[in-house]
Amino acid sequence: MAWGASSVRAKLLFFEHELTHHPMIPGARVQTGSLKGLFDIREIVFRTVTDQLKAHPDYRVHVVGHSFGSAVGSLLTVDLFQRLPIDNANEVRGYLFGKPRMGDINYAKYVSNNKIGIKRYVEENDDIVHHPYLHNGYMHEGDEYWLKSRDDFDVFILV
Repeated sequence: MAWGASSVRAKLLFFEHELTHHPMIPGARVQTGSLKGLFDIREIVFRTVTDQLKAHPDYRVHVVGHSFGSAVGSLLTVDLFQRLPIDNANEVRGYLFGKPRMGDINYAKYVSNNKIGIKRYVEENDDIVHHPYLHNGYMHEGDEYWLKSRDDFDVFILV
């Protein structure tokens, strides 16, 4: 559902690393470029998802993204969790691959405290998942799953 850095606009947003206040989570800050990416797609995705849930109330919502798309996907997962009716919100999950850090500790705590289902998949040689740096105020949210290598699909769950 979320997109990667394939367009020129996405690539430019990917490099906007400043932390800015999240408009719907008091005290939380997120990467400026990722937040702009969310606002580019949020209304059309919300309308489409709500229309589909009306037609198919038993559907579950899975947000999938890679790289910059997974940063936007994290924000989109939280946004849908906040905006969907409670029965549907509990069925929202994010599956994010090669996700860079895009929020601060308060964003990570919000995800954890609300038990929002975000799973991050990390390949052992992928440097992007270590950026931006912790000392710049960034922290990962959700559960992390390590893929042993590109050729071997063993998964290690970090608890």
